[in-house]
Amino acid sequence: GDMDGTVLLKRGEHLTPLASVTIEFVSESGVVVKQVRSEYDGYFYADGLPVGAVKVRVAQEALDLIEARSETVSVRLTHDRPSMSGVKLLMTAGS
Repeated sequence: GDMDGTVLLKRGEHLTPLASVTIEFVSESGVVVKQVRSEYDGYFYADGLPVGAVKVRVAQEALDLIEARSETVSVRLTHDRPSMSGVKLLMTAGS
């Protein structure tokens, strides 16, 4: 399967796309099956993902670098729907 989306940093009420953020794709068994980096505009794309439940997250090193936190997004890729578009990963800076 494949997936695309955007990684954004939220500071207060402001959202900013982030470049060069490592995004991880984790299989149902908890294995990181793919890593990609976001583009200049926060956009990311990954192909070759396994069918089934996939968790998408910002790599911990990226969160530590700017002292941010982020939620993991869970999606399900199926043989009938192997593509997912428009996934938003939101990193929140500050307390």
